[in-house]
Amino acid sequence: MHHLVLPAFAVGLGWVGYLARMVRASMLEVMGETYFRAARSLGISRPRIVYGYALRAAILPTLTLIGMGFGGLLSGAVFAEIIFARPGVGKLIFDMVMTRNFPVVQGAVLVTSVLYVNVILVADLAIAALDPRVRQSLQMVTGAVQDAAEIATAEGSIVVDGRDVGELSASEWTAFRRHLAMIFQDPVGSLSPRKTVRSLLAEPFHIHGGTDGSVESIIRRLCEMVQLPAPLLDRYPHEFSGGQARRVGVARALALEPSLVVADEPTAGLDVSVQGEILNLLAELREERGLSYLLVSHNLPAIRHICDSLAIMYLGRIVERGPCEAVFRAPAHPYTDALIRGIPRPDPAKRVLAAPIQGEIPSLINRPTGCEFRTRCPHATPRCSAEIPVERRIMEGRQVRCHHPLVGIA
Repeated sequence: MHHLVLPAFAVGLGWVGYLARMVRASMLEVMGETYFRAARSLGISRPRIVYGYALRAAILPTLTLIGMGFGGLLSGAVFAEIIFARPGVGKLIFDMVMTRNFPVVQGAVLVTSVLYVNVILVADLAIAALDPRVRQSLQMVTGAVQDAAEIATAEGSIVVDGRDVGELSASEWTAFRRHLAMIFQDPVGSLSPRKTVRSLLAEPFHIHGGTDGSVESIIRRLCEMVQLPAPLLDRYPHEFSGGQARRVGVARALALEPSLVVADEPTAGLDVSVQGEILNLLAELREERGLSYLLVSHNLPAIRHICDSLAIMYLGRIVERGPCEAVFRAPAHPYTDALIRGIPRPDPAKRVLAAPIQGEIPSLINRPTGCEFRTRCPHATPRCSAEIPVERRIMEGRQVRCHHPLVGIA
């Protein structure tokens, strides 16, 4: 068996750098996927997210390359040793095949593969410890998970149920996660492609525990709640349509019975009929379970359908906020007015012929002076370029940042 060691060691060293770079690139790629961020939002522990998500995805292409390298090792050894009449694993396999001693061939292949894989494993671990590029990748993965337990704000604070989220400790934040949930914009991309729907719905309970009854019964109840047929539980995300995947995301978000659900473009990429089904589902669940939604969307009709109040943002800053119906009936900021006038109407007589907003969106790096909307506003005056508008109350529950609001100041 000593003839097996040197070929495996030599070929293994030749592949070490390439495979280590493959693992690093695959881990970085997974870190950018939506389902990786979704896993972080559930509060998964650092070791589990590294080994269960990032490293698991990186191992699959690496094992494929190892198999190809192993085949090259054996074929190269057979040809080289037969040509040069040198004893070794290749000569041994050739002789065993010619004498039809296949059990010995299987044993030799097994031993060689074990040695080869172990050489690759040891070398990868050594490079992970010594190579700063690989070490930095691992630190990025574990650091990203650590940052998920800390909320940093540029200014202001985030208060939920009277508690400042930014002041919570790591243990308090872990417990607080049960009351928060997230629905991601990409319905299919937010679900791990390597897990069935049953595993995805059970994951929040494995992380936080504290279930009343069996997990399986709760999963079936969640499926009934979002109108997802039970036979689909053993399927993978790529087998679902956008609407079905969205229902899985809603069920996963509501698994721990949160009080606040953050929904990022919940109707994005869906047909109009499916959008209506999802919005009606969210509205029904809000009434049945007493949920609060923080809906982030460009779809103003969807916001009007489901929200009680809204805030309009331009270049990342709120320009108007107030009760939803009041804002739609009488917008106070010119940007809000342009957005509402730009909503398509299913009536040929009310077709929008011209773009409600003219000009280009300014750069976030080189923002306009004064009012940032003045470069596109039809009501702009010299005062708009000289003074930054402050938030003013125009009526009960409504505020606007504009020097010339379209609704009178209270």
